[in-house]
Amino acid sequence: MNFKDLIDDQKREFAELMFTPLNSAEELKDWARVFLDFELPLEMTDTDNSTSSPLDAIYQIYNAAKNNSGDVTPGFIMLSCREGLKTISSAILELLIMLHFSLTVAHGAATETQSSIAIGYVNDFVNKIQPLLDIAGWENLTQNKRTIQYRTPEGKTTFIKILICTAKGMNSLHSNFMFIDEMDLADPVALKQARNITGYSRGFHGIKVYLSTRKYAFGNMQEA
Repeated sequence: MNFKDLIDDQKREFAELMFTPLNSAEELKDWARVFLDFELPLEMTDTDNSTSSPLDAIYQIYNAAKNNSGDVTPGFIMLSCREGLKTISSAILELLIMLHFSLTVAHGAATETQSSIAIGYVNDFVNKIQPLLDIAGWENLTQNKRTIQYRTPEGKTTFIKILICTAKGMNSLHSNFMFIDEMDLADPVALKQARNITGYSRGFHGIKVYLSTRKYAFGNMQEA
């Protein structure tokens, strides 16, 4: 759906729906279809080895954010097969975390290529819903493709920052959520820096999410 073509009253109705918290994986699936034109599969992408679908995985993490349960479950590991939708699924989740809970998100990609992929997904999704953000009074604070930052009508500042997972990139960054994409390829020194990014802030217990396809029988994912 092209939200630019709607009249203002219709935009307000869709914006209200867009900001409504979700109560099930099925509602999350419907949300992604309506607002992002993306169909999250209910089925497992690898029936021989998977323990959950991308939809189930991101709803579980969404629900942890909704219930502020990072003190009980401070982190998640998403081990993906190739073409398992891990980066686009995390982009949907990051957007929901920003919209529904006004939280801050850092996405650390192990490589420049991976960061470009994440940037593409997040920016495409934001562009789709920008007319609804505008009508809802969300103020865009940056034009930087690597940083999606808004001020909400309540005066909160929320963002998604996409960076390369290097020691320099992880230094002095703080956010409510930290995603590490392609963890097996990430610099171990940078991962040590990343442990300090999340904590208790703004009344929220920070959460880390580690994502990767398995590259080795040893290494970062094995140690996570």
